[in-house]
Amino acid sequence: ETAILQDDSLALSVIEKLNLASYPPFAAKGTKAGDDPERGLPLEQALKTRTRLLAIFHGHLKVLPSRGTRLIQVSYESHDQNQAAQIANALIDAYKRRYLQSHYEATTETSNWLATQLSDLKANMEDSEKKLTDFEKANGILSFNMSGGGTQDNSGNESNGGAPGIHSPIIQKLDALTLELTQAEANRIGKEAIYRLAQSGDADVVLGLQNSTLALQSGSAVLSQGGGLSNLQLLRQQQGQLKIQL
Repeated sequence: ETAILQDDSLALSVIEKLNLASYPPFAAKGTKAGDDPERGLPLEQALKTRTRLLAIFHGHLKVLPSRGTRLIQVSYESHDQNQAAQIANALIDAYKRRYLQSHYEATTETSNWLATQLSDLKANMEDSEKKLTDFEKANGILSFNMSGGGTQDNSGNESNGGAPGIHSPIIQKLDALTLELTQAEANRIGKEAIYRLAQSGDADVVLGLQNSTLALQSGSAVLSQGGGLSNLQLLRQQQGQLKIQL
């Protein structure tokens, strides 16, 4: 995180947002409009100007982790106290936007994929129900329930106020298999969603799965077996300590 806070792209976003090139000490000294070939160009096209502005920016910026904590102290030195406060605050705002954007992109990609999977699953369910109905009609094993108020007697046959009903072990077996297939598909989709989130390589996103509904519903054992997320959390703590020592 300290490296991200000192990243050139983050610094350039602050320089552009606050228009620092127009104020000291960033403003070029002793040059006329005709003497500066990069004057008026955007920073991505003005290599010398960009290099000079970044050197000034990083020369006054300090980013230091606080020993024994997960806090990072960000400060900026300037003869103008208002400018110092604006730059430090703008840098933190830019960092937070980048942090949220990276997490949003990781979760949005998985969410979109999950929505597609659920849509396909719904279509398959509807197709399976149609095939089941066609099968029942073709084999003459339709259950009769004309009024919608049928009940089952002790033998398992449906009755409808004295109306005849048909009990079919085949239909019961097909219903049970369809239910098992639906549950298996849902579990597979949940586990693949977890896998895709893990592929993002973002440890914080993976740690967020610990108490998520997605993990609980999918019943994924990979999050708990062999220590799972507990080991990952311990490794993250050790990594933080090693970064501070470094």
